[in-house]
Amino acid sequence: MAASQATDDCDSSLACCGTCVGSCTNRPLYECSLEHCTTCQTIRLQLQNLSGTIPPSISQLSLVQSLKLSDNPLTGTLPAAISSLTSLLWLSASKLQLSGTLPASLTSLSGLTHLSVYHNALTGTVPAGMSDLQALQFVSFSTNTLTGTIPSLQGLDHLTGLDLSSNRFRGAVPDISFESLTSLHLENNFFTGTIPASWCTFLSSLDTCQIGGSSSSNSFCCTESTCADYLTADAGANGCGVGSCAAGCSTTSPTSTTSAARYTPSHNVTGEVVGIAFAVVVGVIVAIIIVYRCKRKDAPANSDTPASSPAHTSDFDVM
Repeated sequence: MAASQATDDCDSSLACCGTCVGSCTNRPLYECSLEHCTTCQTIRLQLQNLSGTIPPSISQLSLVQSLKLSDNPLTGTLPAAISSLTSLLWLSASKLQLSGTLPASLTSLSGLTHLSVYHNALTGTVPAGMSDLQALQFVSFSTNTLTGTIPSLQGLDHLTGLDLSSNRFRGAVPDISFESLTSLHLENNFFTGTIPASWCTFLSSLDTCQIGGSSSSNSFCCTESTCADYLTADAGANGCGVGSCAAGCSTTSPTSTTSAARYTPSHNVTGEVVGIAFAVVVGVIVAIIIVYRCKRKDAPANSDTPASSPAHTSDFDVM
């Protein structure tokens, strides 16, 4: 792809591409004079020990196609001004110290193919317009503190890698059975819901699949035993590493994001409750009969009014 090559090759005639990397080591990012790099297509600033925050001047980089900031002690937020980088294809802001939420304006970068913000301290939810980024090929939100449900990803037909691992996502996973997908990570979240039979072939075709994990709280349900066998296999044994997958499944669609998507336990909870209630009722009846007989035994033999009558009436009032 010509566009991908453009993101990897910096035009050496544009001094700012090399100057930014060479002169910004061990200093705040705002001192890099990014406003002088407005004609650059690629800016590589990873592993430069850059400090401070991502400055507002980043909005002037409208021609930049590749921006790599990873592996620096940068703080603050991912600014909403990132949406001004209208030519951006590749954004790498991983292993920083970013906090705050993902800006909704991120979804306006319609040409974005690579989005990586893993290993930060990001909170909040994933922007609702992710399905608008239809050029996306790789997305990683891993190892943050993101919450909520995952919005629809329909239309991301070029997606090859999706990593949502090690966050606090809840609810059901939206339909992600894209033919292009080769790598999937969902482990260590709080996902629930049914994995439909149609996913069995899709999941088994992945090069990398991890949707469970030793510390995962995901609660998936599988619709076919053969699929369950595959899913529960360790990720290193050509499986998806779910850990456990209930044999009895609800019919809730996997696209639902409500708590109703939680799996149905394999044992009959309703039957157990009814059994316990029946045993309690039988116990009460036996106790009534014993009390009734004791009172009748103690009553005078020549009594005109059966002594058991008040007790009989009282017993049934208790019931």
